Amino acid sequence: MKRSLPFILGLSTSLLSINTVYAAGLEQAFQSNDPHKLFKELDAGNKGYLTFEDLKAGFKERNLPVNDAMIKEMIRMASKDGNDLTTFAEFTDVAESEEERLARIYPDLHRQFKEMDIGNKGYLNFADFKAKNQSADDAAIMDIIRTASTDGDDQVSFEEYCAIAKRPSQI
Repeated sequence: MKRSLPFILGLSTSLLSINTVYAAGLEQAFQSNDPHKLFKELDAGNKGYLTFEDLKAGFKERNLPVNDAMIKEMIRMASKDGNDLTTFAEFTDVAESEEERLARIYPDLHRQFKEMDIGNKGYLNFADFKAKNQSADDAAIMDIIRTASTDGDDQVSFEEYCAIAKRPSQI
């Protein structure tokens, strides 16, 4: 399950633009979709909690332009007791994958995606689309898949499905 750093750190709506701008870059920069691994990468000295300095160093090391105010807001959102330290429990409490966030926002699309996903693979492929609409032209199905699959793997993730589902004529 993919987890993007902006959601893990619980960015507030005032930082929504950083979420949009940095989501893909942060995931790649931290090389981890696993919250345990990501926490360990950020936890300098293996203290069991994250500090402002941990996050600042993590962003700087990866050449990510996140300023001090943004980091302080991330910690404020995650730290439940207000001590400016983020434990792993606090870190995971605010963790939400992009799929979980979209499923919460678009429950009907999530249900439809799950129904189409033959074998519960976590993505849709040609066979899934064809099973849903057997009379559809194969070339048209492949066109939809290639349009939706932003990484070019011809597999449509739930995130990609949501993007094309906003255009009802596509599905």
